[in-house]
Amino acid sequence: MKKLITAIAIAGAALALAPSASASPLSYIQRLNNDGIYIYDTSSALATGYAICDALGSASPALVTYNLYTHTSYSDVPNVEVAAIWVSAAMDQLCLSGV
Repeated sequence: MKKLITAIAIAGAALALAPSASASPLSYIQRLNNDGIYIYDTSSALATGYAICDALGSASPALVTYNLYTHTSYSDVPNVEVAAIWVSAAMDQLCLSGV
């Protein structure tokens, strides 16, 4: 019984972390806004999100987060926590590959 409960909990966590079946640019921007990142240039934000999706094709989320933080201006990504929000939002709402 304990194994069954553990398996259900793991499956539930996997579903919660899975990319949205209705991933869209609008849901990505809304997610960033909901997480405290206010977007003033939607085109640039979407370009960043799609670049994150591309990078996730060949690198781990942790490495993509680190690279985003170290290669983006401080005013856009002031710390690694903000970079993680960008990567998480892209993974959950924009990337269709299920990374």
